[in-house]
Amino acid sequence: AMFHYLEKEWDLFVVVYRGSDILQHLLWDDKDLLLTYYQYIDRILQDVFQKMDNETSLIVMSDHGFSDLDYIFHMNQWLATKGLLKRKQTIAHQGTSYVEVKHQNSSSLLGELFLPFGLTKEKLRKTMKGSTSLFKKIIPQSIRDQLPETKYGIDWEGTKAYLYSSTSAGIKLHVRGRDPKGTLGHDEYVFLKKKIMEELRLLKDPLTGNRLFQKVMDKEELCNNTLHYDIPDIFIES
Repeated sequence: AMFHYLEKEWDLFVVVYRGSDILQHLLWDDKDLLLTYYQYIDRILQDVFQKMDNETSLIVMSDHGFSDLDYIFHMNQWLATKGLLKRKQTIAHQGTSYVEVKHQNSSSLLGELFLPFGLTKEKLRKTMKGSTSLFKKIIPQSIRDQLPETKYGIDWEGTKAYLYSSTSAGIKLHVRGRDPKGTLGHDEYVFLKKKIMEELRLLKDPLTGNRLFQKVMDKEELCNNTLHYDIPDIFIES
């Protein structure tokens, strides 16, 4: 299919191969299999090169690399032990691992009924990936609005900070007037952000004794445009 579309005129043509990402997540130790896949991609690139003219540029890139994973730091679990993140006690939760939480934008009886069955916006988006229009046709807007965002039952009124997402490497504070059910006023936001950053910088790797995080940064260091409200307040680099 790719080579068919390459025959057309393009200003920009983008192809994403997800195989290397999936294989390395699941089969990192099977180096022979990984090598076979990379050789397969090399053959595709060779075919692309042969079809290119001298006026065309080819860029090969990856959005991240891979390495061994020895252990995981569960940021939201750490925040919970600090009293900064609170879960709803009435909602069953498997295990104690806080990996990712997002805002549950509407709290309703219908939403609470969906949750025990795992019916969330996050689950439906993954299940119906690529079928967004069908998703919208099948489930009315009034019902979609009441679906919980994730399976994690977070008590937002009792939460001050949380991991923005499992891939963002950032903590977001729950600010009144900015976030749904926000709890922090401006002064407490400034104080708590500084306090969390200081404590994160003191955390040590239990195996080596080295600092756990190489960098802990205020979002103001990276972006001074206050319009960018929907990004983490604290960024972390391990």
